[in-house]
Amino acid sequence: MMARAPSSLAAHGPYALPWAGLAPLLPMHLACDDQARIVSVGPTVSKMLEVPPDQLIGQPLFDLVQIKSPQLANSFEELCAITGQRLQLCLRSAPEIMLRGVMSAWGQGAVLSLSLGLNFTQGIARWALHMSDFPHTDQTVELLYLQEANTAVAAESRALTERLFTARALAEREALTDPLTGLANRRALERALPRLLSRIERPFALLHIDLDYFKAVNDQYGHAAGDLVLTQVGRILRSDIRAGDFAARLGGDEFVVMIANAIDPTILADLAARLIAHLEAPITVEGGVARISASVGIAISTDFAQDARAMLQAADEALYNAKAAGRAGFAFAAPPQLGVASPVAIASSG
Repeated sequence: MMARAPSSLAAHGPYALPWAGLAPLLPMHLACDDQARIVSVGPTVSKMLEVPPDQLIGQPLFDLVQIKSPQLANSFEELCAITGQRLQLCLRSAPEIMLRGVMSAWGQGAVLSLSLGLNFTQGIARWALHMSDFPHTDQTVELLYLQEANTAVAAESRALTERLFTARALAEREALTDPLTGLANRRALERALPRLLSRIERPFALLHIDLDYFKAVNDQYGHAAGDLVLTQVGRILRSDIRAGDFAARLGGDEFVVMIANAIDPTILADLAARLIAHLEAPITVEGGVARISASVGIAISTDFAQDARAMLQAADEALYNAKAAGRAGFAFAAPPQLGVASPVAIASSG
């Protein structure tokens, strides 16, 4: 704990004038008398020392600072020997930050003017300094201006990058999304199917769905009603599959659903039957009630060695077979080496 200087030191003799007025001119200064005792302290130095100015008056200068270059100084006489020279020093309370300084004669004592020098970034962070803490002629002010400008530019650059990234992600999502149903579109399917086929350790099933009697809805109630029906189909598909599954609208009234880790024909048959039953539920449209159904062709990934085109074609052929068997049913695609898929139809739940 530093000893408190007698109050008379701050008000009489060399502790009054000529030291008055130094603080606004040199906020980073320490002035001492011919005994190397502090007689004036700049507000920035007080902030760096974390001690109020009045508690620093009368304290030995060398208890606060350590002058290291061009030579050590531990007395007023040694200070006088390096007057006007460029000094390297540190505060004893923060020896890790080297400061610059210059000593000038002033009245019967001397004034030590400090600067952060090249360590301004470290010093500003250590003592939470601002531009108002430095003389206007200090180079640090210009560096702070540059730092603030660079910070502002960097912040704007980050914000711009984030906006561009968000816009790009949105554009890509829109490019892969069917705008009417909110499901994935054909382009998204063409990306996803080869990727899923390449993961042979995770087999899956592909269900190709075509709506039955959809043309009659458009003919009877108009295209607005048809769009409403397609939107409802999108909702049904989303609600009937799990979070990790995939549903897409290929266009018109064609849809594809891919079910992960499901190749058991019994489970897939139950899923197809449930989908058809849900799609057969009446849909209220302007002017009446629309009724549709669906036919489903099912292909299993393990039958198609990373051949996305063959798998889609087989599911499409199975779908055709299901329609040929009377619609409102489903059929499994036979593995390529076994030939044409055989239809397995179910009765409509409507």
